[in-house]
Amino acid sequence: MSNTPIAASAEAACQRLAAPLATIRDHGVIDPSTPRAAPTTATVPAKRAPARPRMSRLTLFPQTAVKVPVGPNGLPRVEAEVDAFSETNFFTNVAGDVRDRGGLFVATYAVLAVHTPCEVALKFPGDYLAELRGVVKWRDDANAESTIEPGIGIEITDASDEVWSLILRFVENREPIVRDV
Repeated sequence: MSNTPIAASAEAACQRLAAPLATIRDHGVIDPSTPRAAPTTATVPAKRAPARPRMSRLTLFPQTAVKVPVGPNGLPRVEAEVDAFSETNFFTNVAGDVRDRGGLFVATYAVLAVHTPCEVALKFPGDYLAELRGVVKWRDDANAESTIEPGIGIEITDASDEVWSLILRFVENREPIVRDV
């Protein structure tokens, strides 16, 4: 048996394949059969350290803390939604007045320090949206033996008349939490 016919047909096949490779080389596509130059060490510009994020006054608890974003007014911004069954609900003092040292309990793992001013974006049933400002008056931290949802109690310090009408209408239909603060 002679290997000559097989070698000749293999050589012919290689020549047929070489023609497209020349065309590919001419169009800037890398040919894998071309020997590569040895890698050189190039100077890479030093990376700048990332800017430190602007920190709001957060109380950090590693097992429960979530960072609260800063709103357009430079205050921490909390987003919440109230409905008939939500953990988030309004709270009142013992006299039952939301406007007098009452506010909003926001069920959240985000932790803000007590006395921290904040903004609240609040969604009511029917997709009514309200913007208000407040101050954190108390917080309930998450722990294993607690049946209370973790969150923060925010006393409402600034809300428009339209927002107050939404709040009072909601409180008529759902009993608020009673909490003496």
